[in-house]
Amino acid sequence: VLFCTGYGAAHQMLDPNLLYKQGKIPIPDLPKDWKMSPNQFDQYLGHVEPTVPTHYGWSHSPDLYHGVVIENPQMMFFQDLTSSPMMDHDAFAYLFAQLISGDLPCPTKDEMKAHNLKRAIAEMNMPHRRIYMDLNYYNAIGKVPGVWASEGVSDIWCAELSRETSYSIKLLADIMQAANYPVSLGTFEHLNEAGKRIAQHDILSDHHRYVKARQQNGSKHRKDWTTFRDYSNGDAFESIHTGTKAINIDMKWLDM
Repeated sequence: VLFCTGYGAAHQMLDPNLLYKQGKIPIPDLPKDWKMSPNQFDQYLGHVEPTVPTHYGWSHSPDLYHGVVIENPQMMFFQDLTSSPMMDHDAFAYLFAQLISGDLPCPTKDEMKAHNLKRAIAEMNMPHRRIYMDLNYYNAIGKVPGVWASEGVSDIWCAELSRETSYSIKLLADIMQAANYPVSLGTFEHLNEAGKRIAQHDILSDHHRYVKARQQNGSKHRKDWTTFRDYSNGDAFESIHTGTKAINIDMKWLDM
């Protein structure tokens, strides 16, 4: 049974021992000599010393391992990993079925916590995720000229968004691999061709949401009605199974 109120999950009906921590939770073991991996903001920021403490990001609770409550592994939560939540939830359903049936052994608590810490440190290397984890970095990014431009996000921010989108698909690929899901997107380390195509679909969607809106800002008439669903490059989207391409939409999608 799923309890949902709009876009915000409601857990109040659950007993506290079934829940997991949410909010700003410190990362306990960020290496003292840690430095962010290279990205396009380096030319503006250089090295930004992390806030003490940094925190787990919005996509991870240290109490959840692949949706499983570490302190109570019989309790599991579906999670949104990508911009295609139904695909995410289907993969989680396979994983949970494997765990419940005993076909897939559940890792130890120490193994699950170590996995979460490793992923949190990896996310500190991604500007789109680090801004939610590190106040120093959020403040530094905010000083980059034009990054929060009123007409839309900057080109450099869009480029890093594409990188972040591919990371989201890698998280999904990891769940699918663990669950023996019937479709493979590759692994967390390396997406296969299907995974790369799914990532490209999400990047195109982000382009519709952000870049296209910014480019059309000079045409107020069109921007008044254009949404990310009003695309004109359908041939860029194709099935990962059959290769069938989507059609272009030449009118408002709400009028179809």
